[in-house]
Amino acid sequence: MSNKKERVRVEFLGSGCTTLNCALSGKGKDGGWARARIINIVGDGSSGKTLLALDLAFWCWKNIKKQGFSKIVQHNGKEEGLQ
Repeated sequence: MSNKKERVRVEFLGSGCTTLNCALSGKGKDGGWARARIINIVGDGSSGKTLLALDLAFWCWKNIKKQGFSKIVQHNGKEEGLQ
């Protein structure tokens, strides 16, 4: 058996802030929130963790709308459209 690990290409969703992209992924302008990954944001109370999560939700929604996905949510085996 080979112990070589396959390199998986990770796509990123930019945060709109180069400094935050660098902190999230280390990739600067081309980085950001890693898609299909769980990201744990740690910080003191009132440090903006919820604001970052809401900002991420907005950018995901905007990106999905831009790409024209009409059926993205599966609920009980049925696809529901984006409203």
